[in-house]
Amino acid sequence: EYNIEYIELLSDKLLDYEKETGAFEITEF
Repeated sequence: EYNIEYIELLSDKLLDYEKETGAFEITEF
């Protein structure tokens, strides 16, 4: 099982990255 808090933290980082770059790709966990 994945650590929910870790996934939420990672998702927040990915969203910040999307805002900075304007490009967003997500890989399945």
